[in-house]
Amino acid sequence: EEEKSTSSSSSSSAHLDSQIRNDIASFEDSIRESLQCTKVKYRGSFMQTERTMYQPAHVDYDYPILQEYGKRLFLAFFPLTEEGAFLQLWQDDYDDPTTATASTEEEEVRSKKYEGKKTATIIQEGTVVYIPRGKMFIVPSDTIHGGGFKRGHGGNLRFHLYIDVEDDANKDSSSSSSIEGGAALIEEDDDDVDNDGAQRKKKETNDIALLDHPMNKYTERHDRRRELCERFVDAEGLEGLLGTFFDI
Repeated sequence: EEEKSTSSSSSSSAHLDSQIRNDIASFEDSIRESLQCTKVKYRGSFMQTERTMYQPAHVDYDYPILQEYGKRLFLAFFPLTEEGAFLQLWQDDYDDPTTATASTEEEEVRSKKYEGKKTATIIQEGTVVYIPRGKMFIVPSDTIHGGGFKRGHGGNLRFHLYIDVEDDANKDSSSSSSIEGGAALIEEDDDDVDNDGAQRKKKETNDIALLDHPMNKYTERHDRRRELCERFVDAEGLEGLLGTFFDI
């Protein structure tokens, strides 16, 4: 009886391990398909909201990283319960808001509405997005966003993912090579080997830094004295949903 029980337990564990591996493979395939890439690295964390406190507008990486590596970095959010998840997004239409002026009557009205907050000239109101369970929401790494929404007893348990993609097209193909008998013969001298080794080491260091050290930034890119929330304000009517739609 004891041997039979042990065998059954091992079989169940092996089946569970196989199922988890299949789920992970399917998950990674969906990311590669969505981002149209062949290689992907990712790291993330579980998040749960105790009570609704609208998070101020921010980006998840410092601006020098976004400028140099932003095109290969993405953020993803997917809920883990039936409650789904909520996220507020802002669109930044101006590279340097300190020199921008209102170009439409609507922009002038919005700016005057918040003139008591020492805002930049142009005010951008947020858009709240609902992400249902079973869906993953992927956005570019420079997306201005904010969380802090709770609706339901589970605190909208979710997974926040940082993604680094490397497509085959980005690989360095400058090495001279010739094909003979189905094999590639790569010509390189000692200096090339040393340079390649240094580049690989630098790349590995960058990869580690990119995925291990995301850093929320709440200030303007061109003026660190100013908060993004001065210009990127909550969606109209959002305050009225506290205690009625969102839990506090």
